[in-house]
Amino acid sequence: MALALALGLCWGALAAAEPHSLDILITGLNELGGTHKFFMLAKLDGLELASYSSDTRELKPLKEWALQAVGVRYLRKKTEEFRLYEAISRVVTRRWMAQHNQTGGIHTLQLHVNCVLDGDTPVRGHFRFAFDGQDFLVLERNQSAWVPLAPGALNETLFWDAGHTWTLFAKEFLQEECVATLRSLLRGGTEALGRQVPPGVSVTYRDTPHGSATLCCHARGFYPRPIRVSWVRDGAEILPPRNASGILPNADGTYQLQQSLEIPPRWGHGYACRVEHSSLREPALTAGLPEVSVSRRDAPDGSATLSCRARGFDPHPIRVSWVRDGKETPAPPTSDPSQLQRSVGIPQQGGDGHSYSCRVQHRGLQEALATTAPGELGGLAPGILATLGLAALTGASAAVAGFVVWRRKRSDSGRSGFTPTPREDPAPGPDPACQRDTTPV
Repeated sequence: MALALALGLCWGALAAAEPHSLDILITGLNELGGTHKFFMLAKLDGLELASYSSDTRELKPLKEWALQAVGVRYLRKKTEEFRLYEAISRVVTRRWMAQHNQTGGIHTLQLHVNCVLDGDTPVRGHFRFAFDGQDFLVLERNQSAWVPLAPGALNETLFWDAGHTWTLFAKEFLQEECVATLRSLLRGGTEALGRQVPPGVSVTYRDTPHGSATLCCHARGFYPRPIRVSWVRDGAEILPPRNASGILPNADGTYQLQQSLEIPPRWGHGYACRVEHSSLREPALTAGLPEVSVSRRDAPDGSATLSCRARGFDPHPIRVSWVRDGKETPAPPTSDPSQLQRSVGIPQQGGDGHSYSCRVQHRGLQEALATTAPGELGGLAPGILATLGLAALTGASAAVAGFVVWRRKRSDSGRSGFTPTPREDPAPGPDPACQRDTTPV
């Protein structure tokens, strides 16, 4: 409890003091045949604000409020500067190619310019260069000289440190212009940057080859960027796992994050994913809900066996049973509380008109949806005729029933079979534990 309280207090302090950053990402591309392409993208707290390319040779604002914040005159000034940087990029790329004994081919020069404000105080910033995907040299805001990051960069740092005009410009830009531009954008973007978009949270379940299981929590579509995702076991927060994707951007300016947790087979604990975000009044808890599947096995004598399986649910209390014509059939005890399977036999008799339902009761289910299967397929109609309403885990103690229904309509038809309820696969993420054969729960 003390650990959870301390982590919560630290999170609150960090979220309240989240710094703001302006990032300028530049790429120079030397193509086959000697042509050179140049691209720039400017971001404020991960939100794309402006772009430039050698195709248009114009600095284009991507947000109207950003243009209003800096002004048209500033935009024109920067357009002229980026045309100059485009020419410089061509020269520097070819010089670095020569230093690496390269006379042709595809090569890239990349530059990341960054400045950060904590409140109204500049705290860090840098000019960081890379060549062909490898860090090359860097100038930090609080340093007076370039630092080589690769063996071939030493001569370049000595050249630039010897009173070079570019070095003087970089130092001044980090100390003055970058910070001033960031302040102007923060004032002009108060409404856009202050928006609150709550995360959508889902928990998935996957069996692993060695008998354990993996729970994966996926928080998606949230803004602003700061978020805290953790795991709770039996109501108490556990230490954060190492396998997490990190906070990743979405195309619409929001963010997503995945975090997985490996748990032992036949676990005796209740697990939930805890999400804290500025858009939420209180932390959100999401637990694993049952995945239900039904299979059919036909016998040579014309009878059949239906099997209903529930797995991936949490916490453990669950009840799975078969219902025929609205009346529940007796269910034998099970030895594995984390994975339940119930079977029912259908005798060899045609046109009996009985309906069969698999009933699942779990505290995480809030409602059930029933749907009638189209057509008559003989024997048992295919398809799950009800989908479980998957909702966030609530504290209600009353269980709500979910149904998976089949109806035997006609025994003299030649077709039979079952089709499981379609389910939406989770969006792929960089956490490997969340990508392979993951089943929504």
